[in-house]
Amino acid sequence: MTGTNLQLPPLTMPEPSRVHVREGGNSMPTETRDLLRSAYRRIRAVDAQIKALNGEKSTTYDALRAAGLDPALVKKMLARSTLSPDQLKARDEREETLRLYLAVVEDLVAEEQAAAAAEPDAAD
Repeated sequence: MTGTNLQLPPLTMPEPSRVHVREGGNSMPTETRDLLRSAYRRIRAVDAQIKALNGEKSTTYDALRAAGLDPALVKKMLARSTLSPDQLKARDEREETLRLYLAVVEDLVAEEQAAAAAEPDAAD
């Protein structure tokens, strides 16, 4: 898909209302029906583009992985690159708080693991 520029069908606004009568007595104004059909075509085209672009993105991540790079870190790098300085500061502050929380949990986990390791000896 590289270099391909898929064009979306235009999302058209229908002309003034005429009623389209369907079997069973259901009716929908023609402009609403035309808008729905146009939106359907456009969404299907967008979905096709997304599928093609996701395939291209997957190929790119595979190339990074083959080169010994960590795609998860590249994804984080890309996400960070879209943040404003204020958003980066807030994110860094949250990450620092998370590190503090993890230090507490890691200490508890170590205590639990030590206690669990001592229990089998007592049971034998």
